[in-house]
Amino acid sequence: NYLTPYNIDFIYRYEFIESDMNYYTVPADMTSSIMMAHLVKYLCIESYDEVAGITFTRTYFPKMFFLIGEFEYRNNGTMILGTAEGGKKILLSGLNYLPLMANDIEMLNYYYIKTIHHEFVHILNQTCEYSADFQLITGSGYVADSWSEYPYNEGYLQRGFISAYAQQSADEDFA
Repeated sequence: NYLTPYNIDFIYRYEFIESDMNYYTVPADMTSSIMMAHLVKYLCIESYDEVAGITFTRTYFPKMFFLIGEFEYRNNGTMILGTAEGGKKILLSGLNYLPLMANDIEMLNYYYIKTIHHEFVHILNQTCEYSADFQLITGSGYVADSWSEYPYNEGYLQRGFISAYAQQSADEDFA
């Protein structure tokens, strides 16, 4: 068995260091983590290799995924599905729900796959800037953290946004 008491202790100490102390975090279980590793390999890495080339993927795709078992809930009723940090790491939350959603393609896509692609755009933006002119498209339409409240959580398509969350900022809109 490759998980010795020393390794397990290291994993939990590492999680403590990597975790955002503003949230209660729960470790992702082994089965969910393995499932996610397969999803990332097949739906992300191999797709990017095919479309953009291996050099692109090896250069820009994050070198680390930090997986936590529970979603991170905010005080405003929303939850963090993922974050991108330093051009190198993606945090994915709620991994312990992955087996429950594995047979529901829409849920799997919404909570995990779209999140990975979204966070990868942030990784790219942390290493390669996009044009500042992008902000001019819907410039005065950004509403910061009010995106989840009425009236912004409805009618966002008519206002030029692909999702309610895209209204938070130009960076989220671009991603």
